[in-house]
Amino acid sequence: MPAVSPAPSLSPRVAFARARAAAYDEPGSPWEPTVRGEPRSVAFEAVTAALEHLGLDAEHRGTAEWNPLGELVQPGQRVVLKPNWVLHESTNGSPISCLVTHSSMLEALLVYLERAHPGRVTLGDAPLQGCDLPELRRRARIDQLADTYRRRGLPVEVQDFRNRVLREEGLTTEVEAQGARQGRSLLFDLGSESLLEPIAADADRFRVTRYDPARMKLS
Repeated sequence: MPAVSPAPSLSPRVAFARARAAAYDEPGSPWEPTVRGEPRSVAFEAVTAALEHLGLDAEHRGTAEWNPLGELVQPGQRVVLKPNWVLHESTNGSPISCLVTHSSMLEALLVYLERAHPGRVTLGDAPLQGCDLPELRRRARIDQLADTYRRRGLPVEVQDFRNRVLREEGLTTEVEAQGARQGRSLLFDLGSESLLEPIAADADRFRVTRYDPARMKLS
């Protein structure tokens, strides 16, 4: 396998783009291709505008050769897209759009990653331990999205980053190991480099839903 050069350092620049609508597209529309094979979606247009504002691959902007993420991702490199997947259902019965990163946002990035030719793209997150991730993937159409781009030749995989999950049956609750992740995680301490260090003395006052506070103190 040919050697892959390290990616350039990321710039601290941030870009903003105004979307043409204050809403995501209805289910089904993000995957309708245009003549150029790109999706028609509010998210795609906004992400495209943001990448243009950053000046990435400015030389080819507006052409079919435009490859904005090519400045950050070199052919063969591995890429992780970490969306925000919280829970598979809303407690009040409303859509889960407020609990997940909308899949049209992920697709917008996959379109441009496809041009950069990465060796692997991983979509993954560590939702709440009680989240039914297969159900979340179904409702958010994650697997459909991944399948679409795999058929186009982009090596996309979907991963559960949790080490432990919560199973509820009747009145019993059991926390069990997430087998697929065993041996593939690392507990580390950022020490004084952590941005939470200024409030570390008050650590006992903070909790993360359904996570063992004793284990959290270790990190």
